[in-house]
Amino acid sequence: MAEQNNTLRLDQILIYEGLITEEQVKLALAEQKEKGGKFGSHLLYNKFINETNLVRALAKQMNCRAVILTNLAIPEKVLELIPAKFAVAKKVIPFDYDLNNNVIRFACDNPQDETLKKELIFVTGNGKIELFLAAELALNTAIAKHYLDYDTENLDNYLLELPKIYDEYMVKQFTGEASAGIPVGNESNVQKVLIVSDCKDTIPHLKTLFEADNFDVDTIDSADDAISKLNDTTYHSVYIQDTVSGDYIDLIDRVRKISPSTEIRYYESVPSLILDRQAHEVEASLMAQNLKLLTSLLTDKDKLSENHNEIVGKFVQKLCGRLELPFKERTSIINAAYIHDLAKFYYPEEYKENSDFRAIITKTIKLLVSLNYSPVIIEILRSMYKDLKKKYTKRLPIEILGGNIITISDLVAHSMDVNEKLTFEKFETIKRKINDLTGDLFLTEVAEAFVDMIEESIIHDSEKLPFNQIMLYNRYPELSDSLETRLNSDQFRTLTVDNPNTFLELFKRSKPDFIIMIFDDSDDAVKNEIQKIAALGLNFNTLPTFVMTKSETVTALAPVIEMGVEDILSNEGNIELLIAKLRKLQNEITEHASQKIEIADASGTKGLLKDMDLIDLIQVMGSGKRTLKLTVTSETNSEFPLMLFMDKGNIVFAQYADNLGAEAVYKAISWKDGSWRVESCEPDDIPEHNNELSNESILMEGCRLLDETRNINQEV
Repeated sequence: MAEQNNTLRLDQILIYEGLITEEQVKLALAEQKEKGGKFGSHLLYNKFINETNLVRALAKQMNCRAVILTNLAIPEKVLELIPAKFAVAKKVIPFDYDLNNNVIRFACDNPQDETLKKELIFVTGNGKIELFLAAELALNTAIAKHYLDYDTENLDNYLLELPKIYDEYMVKQFTGEASAGIPVGNESNVQKVLIVSDCKDTIPHLKTLFEADNFDVDTIDSADDAISKLNDTTYHSVYIQDTVSGDYIDLIDRVRKISPSTEIRYYESVPSLILDRQAHEVEASLMAQNLKLLTSLLTDKDKLSENHNEIVGKFVQKLCGRLELPFKERTSIINAAYIHDLAKFYYPEEYKENSDFRAIITKTIKLLVSLNYSPVIIEILRSMYKDLKKKYTKRLPIEILGGNIITISDLVAHSMDVNEKLTFEKFETIKRKINDLTGDLFLTEVAEAFVDMIEESIIHDSEKLPFNQIMLYNRYPELSDSLETRLNSDQFRTLTVDNPNTFLELFKRSKPDFIIMIFDDSDDAVKNEIQKIAALGLNFNTLPTFVMTKSETVTALAPVIEMGVEDILSNEGNIELLIAKLRKLQNEITEHASQKIEIADASGTKGLLKDMDLIDLIQVMGSGKRTLKLTVTSETNSEFPLMLFMDKGNIVFAQYADNLGAEAVYKAISWKDGSWRVESCEPDDIPEHNNELSNESILMEGCRLLDETRNINQEV
């Protein structure tokens, strides 16, 4: 043990080395007497000395090793070696783990505390503990930051009173008020952990660790006894030590059947159990990237038409994530997915001639066996396209689960072109086939997760498509049901409204790209309805609008074209024509928007209104989802420019002279001569918001006012 050097006090050492003055000593001692805490902490808090010099002096005084905690990056897995409660109560924090020598290093305010050392050995289950001295203020700050989730940038004097923080924290624990960052148990939400170990020395340590984080822990000393007591219990994690008796493979399979997301760990020692999860995460991610690169290179080399492996690999990665499989199992399944038809690269000519992809998988298995490849991955591939015969209702081997995940991914990938985007219509066909094969070829849990995953993906992809939002106005649902279904299958998003007032209100909020109005009335009734909607403030010139009506009224409705309606179509059998027109307009709008963006980019951060007017600027900047400040100056009134702020493409503030919000934009929308300037900004730079209207609503009303002004001028 290092002996404490008591020949000199801390203040004497610091004065002798010229690090502080006598006056600073007096001030620090006065604060210590008033507030408590350690003398060195008051020196540090008042910035009379820096942490490095203070710790060096303390280490010299106590003749021990020390650590500078400020700005030290401590891995999350190291912090998890002890419970938060223990760290706060004992004023200790782990900062390093030496994996090679199995040594855990802790920072504390008294490295000679043998009682603390024994407690750490018990809590961690590790006999190799090293204590390092740390400055009290830095130690308390590190504990508050990492275990209590305090904002350490704004901490003040209370850092000198960590025991008081701990007392408040314990009160909140007992009253049910959770302190930020500390997980608190809940009777209805307690997660269970199963420890299967015959080592009586390590069980208490593990149990203490989990119970400190509010887990409900079951312990048992053999795999067979664990099987008999499962009773469909869902565990968050199951830990099996490698020395237990019984059929641990059967136990793992049964746990996986009850809950595929349960993390199952087979371990040798407590430290290895705690610290190797992160390695699995990194390994899984790196392996997937490398396999994707490998198959892409081989596909290019052999001039194959598609990288089928990449499609399957992506499906499998997402599906494993959807099922929340533990990283170790996930790694093996993803590995198998990317190489499931590796033989096609060894026998490319045979692959091109042979449409039986299952035969290629069989050849791949033989190839991997000859290469002495991982038995787990080989067995996963052997389990592909396996006839389940309604088996595996009680237990689920990883090989069966992995093979099934790859099977469903492989079949769907074979049913689509590599460059094809799945539509709802096509996926409905695939989904019916999946449902028909569930129980015989597909596990129920795998099939359901896969279907949900693909449906969500299609919805997400459709939301990313530009200019695909359609608003349907229709008081006859039976006329629009088939149209709406078809539009959705073509990845258009639809919103149906049957009331004129509601229609206009939702139009302003939903920002549609197209309008389709469906009628089943006489031509006069249809005209009146369209005029009524226009009178409410909808300008058909600003948005492509289609009218669908009875075939006998199509010709009579020709005058509404003059109101800005794009086209009039018959309700009978014209869905294909309508979609073709929508696609054409969609492409034209996309191209037009791209051209405007190119003009804006070419102009840099400024330009002239004669090249891009305010309407174009708002549309372009809005579609780019940018956060910016736009300043527009009129040539005739340069004293008062329009100042406009966008947050992620939405107008949130506008001002022109005394006009605020949308009114400011209305005043400037008619400007034809002048200049504009765009400046990037942060959300914090934006003034208090004064506009809640959508860009489209502002432009629509602005254009209406502009038309109104022009009509008045013409009359005059």
